[in-house]
Amino acid sequence: MSNAIADEMKGQDEKAILSTTLVMLSGGTAMMGLVLILMGRFRIADAVSYLPLPVVGGYLAFIGYFCLQAGVSLCISESMMKFKDWAYMLQPDLFLLALPGLLAGVVMTLASHSIRSNVILPTVMLIIPLLFYVVIFTVGWGLDGAREYKLISEESEPVPVKDLFHLIEFDLINWSMVSKVFPIWIGMVFVVSFASCLDVAAISMDMGEALDTNKELATVGIANLMSGLTCGFTGSYIFSQTIFTFRTQCHSRWVGILVMVAYICVVWSEKSLLEFVPLFFLGSTLIFIGYDLLYEWIIEVRHKLIWSEYLVLLFTFAAIHVVGMDFGIILGIIVAIMDYVMTTAQTSSINRINKRSRAVWQPDDWKLLQNYGYGENAKIITLEVRGSVFFGSSVQLLSFISEEIGLDGSDEDLMDMSLLSPHMGAHLLRNKTGTPISTPKTRRKEKESLSNSKLNVRHRPDFLVLDLSQVTNLDATAARGCFLQLAKMCAKRGIIVCASGLHPRIDWMLRSHDVAHSQDEEEKIKKSIHQNAQSGYLYENENLEKLFLFMSVYEGLEFCENIWIERFKTRSSSPLNSMGVRKKSFVRLDDLESPGDLSVATKQSLSHVFSYILGLDQNDRILLDDMEQSDKGSFHQELSLHEGDVIFKKGSTPDAFFVVLRGNVALTGRISSKTLLKENIISGAGHVRFKQKNDQTGPSTSTNNLNDTIKNDSDSLSGLKTYVRVGGIFSFVDFILERPRTFGAIAAVEKTVVARFSRARLESMKAENPEVSRIIQNVLLQASVLELANCTCSE
Repeated sequence: MSNAIADEMKGQDEKAILSTTLVMLSGGTAMMGLVLILMGRFRIADAVSYLPLPVVGGYLAFIGYFCLQAGVSLCISESMMKFKDWAYMLQPDLFLLALPGLLAGVVMTLASHSIRSNVILPTVMLIIPLLFYVVIFTVGWGLDGAREYKLISEESEPVPVKDLFHLIEFDLINWSMVSKVFPIWIGMVFVVSFASCLDVAAISMDMGEALDTNKELATVGIANLMSGLTCGFTGSYIFSQTIFTFRTQCHSRWVGILVMVAYICVVWSEKSLLEFVPLFFLGSTLIFIGYDLLYEWIIEVRHKLIWSEYLVLLFTFAAIHVVGMDFGIILGIIVAIMDYVMTTAQTSSINRINKRSRAVWQPDDWKLLQNYGYGENAKIITLEVRGSVFFGSSVQLLSFISEEIGLDGSDEDLMDMSLLSPHMGAHLLRNKTGTPISTPKTRRKEKESLSNSKLNVRHRPDFLVLDLSQVTNLDATAARGCFLQLAKMCAKRGIIVCASGLHPRIDWMLRSHDVAHSQDEEEKIKKSIHQNAQSGYLYENENLEKLFLFMSVYEGLEFCENIWIERFKTRSSSPLNSMGVRKKSFVRLDDLESPGDLSVATKQSLSHVFSYILGLDQNDRILLDDMEQSDKGSFHQELSLHEGDVIFKKGSTPDAFFVVLRGNVALTGRISSKTLLKENIISGAGHVRFKQKNDQTGPSTSTNNLNDTIKNDSDSLSGLKTYVRVGGIFSFVDFILERPRTFGAIAAVEKTVVARFSRARLESMKAENPEVSRIIQNVLLQASVLELANCTCSE
C-alpha cells in the first residue's frame, strides 16, 4: 500500500507523501480491525477448520524454517529472505557470529525436551545472557568491545515517541488516494484474515487443544483497531512468541500482561533494546522455535501420518517456498484432495451382511429359506455399500461386487464397460498381456484363463440385494459405470439385482440415468416376475437389465424371498416336492388383502397371524378363535389408527408389544434426519419433482401426514427406518429387555389396526388361561429367534 501511494504521489512534497502514507496505513489498519471483528462475530472463520492436517503441518514446518532463518539473520545482522541467502554462512566471520545463536538454540531445545519442568527453560534463558556479560567484562571488552565485534547493535540517536505524531500534517493529506488503495486494502483484509486463521489452526494443532477460531480472529481485529487508532500498522499473531510461551509451559494470563508492560516500556524508552541485549541471544530464541517446529513437523510426524499424507506435507512445505504462503497453501489443499480421491478409490467400502426380511413366513418356508436360500451356497446375497461412490471408486466397487458374487467378466462385458464409463479407455480392451481383445484366439485364451481363476469357483446367487442406506453420495459416472453395468452383467446370468435404502437424491440419479426402471414400469415388471415364478416360467433377462429399487433392505429381501420360494416349489427336482411336502404355492397374508389401497384391506385375526408365525395346529388355532370370539379383548387391545398417528415414541416405556392386523406401520429413529421422506434436489434443469409412489411394496413415499409427523417431532421420530406390514411384530425386543424403546412407530396408512399386548394383561393371562399364554410366549420366542438371526454387527 505504501509503495502504491508513493508511486501515485511521485514528484509531490515529501511531507505530503509521508502524511498520506501514515494516515492511510493506520486508517486501513483500524478499518480492517472492524472487519475482522465482524468476521469473528458471524463465525466466518469456521471455514479454516476444513484445512487438512498435512497442509497445516507443511505450513508449521515452514514457520519453523522461517524462525530458524530469521534467528540466524538476527545473529549476523544481515537480511535473509531467500534460500540463497544461506550463502552468508560460507563467510567465516558471519558463521562465527551465527554459531553462538545456533548452539544456544540447541541447548534450549535439549532443555525443553529432556527435562519436564516449568523452570528449566526460563533458567537456561537467564543463564545464557548472564554468561555473555560475564565473559565480555572478564576479558575486558565491555559493551563497546561487543559492538566492535557485532555481538550487539550499534548505538543510535534517541527518538521520543511524540516525534511520531509530528510526522503527520493533516492539511497535506491527499484523501483522493483512498479510492486508489481500496483494492489493495481488500486484498490485505483477505491475507491477514486467512493468515490469522491459519495461525490459530496451527497453534491449536501444535498445542493439541481446541481454540475458537472466531474469537481469536475477533481478538486480532480488536488489536488492529487499537493499533490503527494510535497510528500503528497492521499485525497478526506473534506466532513465535505464542509457541515459545507454550513451549516454556507458562500457561498464565500474567505472561500477556507482562509482555504488554514490557512493550509499553520499550516504546516509551528513547533507547533501543538491541543496544544492550546480545543479538545471538535474541536470535537463539527464534532458532529454538525453528528447531522445535522443524523436528516435530518434518521428522517426528513421519510416525503419525501415512506415506501419502506425509508427501502432501512435504509438498506443501516446498510449495510455500516456491510460490509463497497463500498459493502454496492452495496447492497443498489441491494435492490433499487428489490424495483423498486416490485413496478413497482404492479402498473397499463393501461388506457382505447376513440379513433376512421381516416378512411373516410359515415355518416350512422359513426352513426352506434357511437351508437353501441362505445356506452354504446362498441364493440370496446381501451386500452393504458405505461411503461415497464416485468416478474414482466405481470401477473398484464393481470389481469387488463381481468377485463377491462369483461374476466373471467376459470380453463383451469389458467392451460394454468401456462404452458406459468415460473414465475407461481402450486399455481395458486388452488382456493382461497387453494383446488386443479382437481375435477368436485371444478370446479363447482369455476364457481358458478365466475358467481356472478363483471367480468361477464361487457359486452365483439368484438374487443380489444392495443395501445403499449408508451411501452418502453417488455421481452420474458411478451410476452408469458401476450399477448399470452390474445389472447388465447379472441379467446375462439370470441374477436379479435389487437396491434398497436409497437417499432421494440417489434414487433420482439411478432412475434419471435409466439404471433403474420408472416407478410404473418397475411395478409391472415385479408383478410379471412374481406371476412367472408362480407358474414355473422363467422371467425374461431383458427385464433384469436394470436395478429394482426398494424403500428398505427388508422389503428388497422380502421380494427376493417370495420369488425364490415360488420358483423353488414349482421345480420338479425340489427336495420338498420329492418328499411329498405341501406343493401348493405359498399365500402371503398381504395377498389376502386388496392389492391396491391398503386402507381398505381386510383385518386379519390373531389366530390367522399366529398360525403363519408358528404353524399352529388345529387345536391351538381353534383355541385362539374361541378366545377372540367369546372374550374379545381379554388378552389384547385393538387400536384403530389414522395415517400419521403416533403409536409410541423413541425412549418411551416399553409396557407392551404390537402385532399389525391391517395396514402398515412405519418404524422411525436410529438414523440421521437426512433420510426424511422429502428432499430438495436441483438438477441442471432446475428443481426435481418426485412422482408419488403407492404400490404393494409399501406406502407412498410422499405421504403428507406421515412426513409431517416425522418433521414435527424430529427428536423422537428422527427418520424412516422401515415398514412393518400385516403379521409383523414390533417393539418386542425392548418389551422383553424392559429397556426404553430404541425407535418410534407411526401408522403409515389410513385405517391401520394393531393388536397391543400389555405386560399387565400377559401376567394375568398366565393364571387365567395358561394355554393362550403358552402360545403368546412361543410367538415372542419365535420372533426373537428371527430377530437374532437377522442382526449384524453393523446394527
